[in-house]
Formats: sequence, C-alpha cells, structure tokens
Amino acid sequence: MNRNKPTQPTTLYLQGGPGLNCAVERHLLGEAFPVRWWEPPRFPAETNDAYQRTLDAAAQTLLALQKSNGEPIAVVAWSFGARVALDLAHRMSEAIKSLTLLAPTVCLESAFARFYAHVSGEHSLGAKGASASWTGDHDRLMQRVMAILTTPNVFEHYWAKTSHDQFAQHSSAVAQTDWFDLPTFTAVSREVIQRPIIPLASGHRLPIRIWLGKYDPYRDPAGDFSAWNMIFPGATIQIEECGHMVPFEIPTARWLGSE
Repeated sequence: MNRNKPTQPTTLYLQGGPGLNCAVERHLLGEAFPVRWWEPPRFPAETNDAYQRTLDAAAQTLLALQKSNGEPIAVVAWSFGARVALDLAHRMSEAIKSLTLLAPTVCLESAFARFYAHVSGEHSLGAKGASASWTGDHDRLMQRVMAILTTPNVFEHYWAKTSHDQFAQHSSAVAQTDWFDLPTFTAVSREVIQRPIIPLASGHRLPIRIWLGKYDPYRDPAGDFSAWNMIFPGATIQIEECGHMVPFEIPTARWLGSE
C-alpha cells in the first residue's frame, strides 16, 4: 500500500462505539486515503451531556473540513457513527456531499438486544424483542453490555468466519491501543437513548449508500431494508459477505468509492 499522505482530507470518517477511537484505522489503513479519521472526545462515566458534546465536536470538524476544501465533504460512518451522521445531516446537510454508512446502528438498545440474544442464546428477544427494547432503560442496557463484554472470545462474533486474517490483524492492533473506553460508552449511551431517532425528510438531497454485513449480529435481517429506507429515504442498500467490521473486512477503496 502507498502510505504517502494525501494533501487534503475530502472524507470525514465517523467512528463507531460509543467509546471507540480511530487508532486501529490509522494503524491498519495508514494515511494512504484522503480521510480525516475523526477522534471522538472521551468523558467520565457521570458526564450528563456527552452525546451532545460528541455531536458538537463532529460538527466542528465537518465545518472546518468544508471550509478548508471549499465544498461539501463526503461522510463515512461506521456502526454507531451512523447516529452521529444522521444528526449531522439534520443539523448541517449543506456541509455534507454524501453519506456512506457501514454496518450502521442508530438505536443502541435494539442493537445490543440483538447482540445479547446472539451470544447468550436468548433468541426469544429476536427482532420483536429488540424493537420492544426502546425503553430508555440505561441500567438494563449496561447490564447487557457488561454481559457481552465478559463473554469468552466475544469479538470473534463481530467478524465473518472468512475474515480470520483481518480479525487477527485487528486484534493485534487493538492490543497496542486504548481503542475502547467504557466510561465514554456509559456517558454517551445514557444520553443518546433518551433522544428520538428522527428520519431524514423524504425530499432530502443527499446521496446515501448503506453497506450491511450478511453475518453482522447487530442486524435484523427481517426488518433491515424497511427500517433503513424509513430513516434514510432513497438510500441504496447492499449486503456484503462480512460481519459487523465492514471497514476492516472490505477493501477501503471500495467503501470510499475510489475504485
């Protein structure tokens, strides 16, 4: 790979999480692409406005890139980054050239209900149980998250079985970084699950691509297409032979649209 740094970022990458940073992306993907690997702020667990401050920081970064480029910026969002992208599109769509959403999640409660059912075998949760879990009950969400985090070899579930090489590379990179911060997850999730998910208006102008992993345990295969078309009207949706880790399982040039 050519690791020469491009002169000017033309794409803003919004990390998943909450509580993740872009250390692994920078380590594995380097600076070969014109991407600003955005670093979300981190917070103590008791912070009350962590999601709002995260959204404000993303908006400031997007605005700065728009000004320096003199034109709107392509936004790529992975996992929970899609929720930040959605709220940015409501707030400042004029600064956004396009949206590419990789294995998106916008409702933490339903996503973690599905993942918990996947790793625990409590399949009674299923799609209906996940939908019914939009309660704003942060204690219950954190109980599920902690049960997931203490599951043996839990991160294997995020990948397609054919992605073992990428999984090994990613695991090695994670071991060298502070990739995940639980206090930040706690603070951001407490606030964001109280906020409504507001779909984009049907007449919006943004080109939107959504990439779903066929083996993503966060997915609701029965309802994905209708749900994403409701939240992001007019989006093109494709399913890839991968898990939740789309940025690492699919070649970067593909999801950036540069090949």
